[in-house]
Amino acid sequence: MAPGSALPTLSQVQTLDTAYLQEAAQHWTRSANVWEQAFTEVHERMSTPGGARWEGQSSTAAQERSYGDMVRVRDASDQLHGAAGIALRGGRQLQAGKEGVLEAVKDARSDGFDVGEDYSVTDRSRGGAAEFRAARLAAAQGHASFIRHRVAALLASDHLLSAQITAAQQSSAR
Repeated sequence: MAPGSALPTLSQVQTLDTAYLQEAAQHWTRSANVWEQAFTEVHERMSTPGGARWEGQSSTAAQERSYGDMVRVRDASDQLHGAAGIALRGGRQLQAGKEGVLEAVKDARSDGFDVGEDYSVTDRSRGGAAEFRAARLAAAQGHASFIRHRVAALLASDHLLSAQITAAQQSSAR
C-alpha cells in the first residue's frame, strides 16, 4: 500500500500482489520444521553419541539440557508456524479486499461511470432532464461511497495484518 497516504490509488490496488505473504509463510514453516527436526535429533542422539551408550551424571545433564533446548525451540517454531498462518490468512484477506474494490469499480463502470485514480466517479452520459441528472449524480455518489468503503476495508485488513505479523515477530524475539 502507499505509505503515508490516506488511500492507495486505483492503480496501486490493481497491482497489489500478495505473493510475498505466501513466500514468507513457506519460509517460516520451513525454518520452523528445520529447527524442530535438528533439535529433536540432537536430543534423541544425546544418550548415544557416536553410537555408544553414554551414562552417568554428565549424560543426564546433557540430556536434560538438550531436552530444555528442544522445548524452547518448539516454542519458537510454534510462533513461526503461527506467523505463517497469519501471513496465509492475511494474504487471502488482502486478495479478497482487492477483488472487492475492483468489483465495485467494475460495477460503476458498467453503469456508465468513469472511475479515477482517486476513486472519483464521473458520469459519461450527457444531457437529460433535471431528474435524470439528479439520479445520475446520486448514483455516482453512491458508487464513489461504496468504492471508498471497499478501499477502507482493504486498508483495515492491511493494517490488521501488519499489526498481527509485528506482534508475532516480537513474541518470537523474546
